[in-house]
Amino acid sequence: MQNPNFIYLNLQTLTYSSGDYLKGEVYLKLVSETKSNTLILKFTGFEIININSSSDQTSKTELVTNELTLHKWDTQAPSGDFIFPFEIYLSPNLPSSTLIKLNDLTAKIEYKLEVTMTEQLTSSVIIYLKSYQESQSDINASNMQVKVKSCLCIRKLTIDLKASVNKFSYICNEVIKTSVEGFCSIMTRMHLAFCRYTLITLPDGKTHMNKLILYEKDIDESFFDIELMNLKDILDEQYSSKGNNISCSYCISIKGLLNTICHSKEPEVVIWVIINPMLKEHSMEQLYIQWNPIYMKSSYYIDSGNPSELSW
Repeated sequence: MQNPNFIYLNLQTLTYSSGDYLKGEVYLKLVSETKSNTLILKFTGFEIININSSSDQTSKTELVTNELTLHKWDTQAPSGDFIFPFEIYLSPNLPSSTLIKLNDLTAKIEYKLEVTMTEQLTSSVIIYLKSYQESQSDINASNMQVKVKSCLCIRKLTIDLKASVNKFSYICNEVIKTSVEGFCSIMTRMHLAFCRYTLITLPDGKTHMNKLILYEKDIDESFFDIELMNLKDILDEQYSSKGNNISCSYCISIKGLLNTICHSKEPEVVIWVIINPMLKEHSMEQLYIQWNPIYMKSSYYIDSGNPSELSW
């Protein structure tokens, strides 16, 4: 027989930033009294690493666990319709959500919000978290002196290579607009590469480091766009993050291509950018039930925990 009681988490969005307040409401409909007298809200975050080998191995590291009692009745919860507003503060130290797949290795940072009245009367959603990041403000620059060899002599020249982007935080349907300076007679082209770096520490202490070039091109103009929409299949899951055992980072490397013989390495600048989750709306199900709710007192949870110091 289907349970006539009903519980639902109502959120305006499923995407939040570290340092934000996670705000929402719990809708509870009790057709009859229930044995439980307590309504519990729980916010959890974990790093999960799975090795897909002949014998699958999974490790799970807790990042945060908050448990909040939304309401406690003196005796059994009475029948009725109730709405419980709540707020949970998300610590700026929490790493961003991410999902990394490398051959036989899968690693993810995942957050979950769950409300429970009884074992059968429960509701949960996955929360997508964006990292709290301080934006860079300076133009990345490389001021270097190179020795240029000609048929008669060796002379010294200075190459000023500078690069900047329109901002440092993106979602996967945006465009990274790059600007470079430094083209000259001995450096008429530059090589641009957009790369992803991942670092995963396994339970046995071994690390998996991977570099993937997502896009590269030789350029001879001062302005160039990187269309992230063309990389949506990767960027839509593998967001920038820095947890205790899982790290995912993105950078733009711009290297000068010298068209003469020299005894110095080619000038290069690197710009680190952040790829964040897109805004994910929480579409509430249509409720085909009679609804006459009572608003209950708001509940707050101030501290969402501090993960241990990062290992890199």
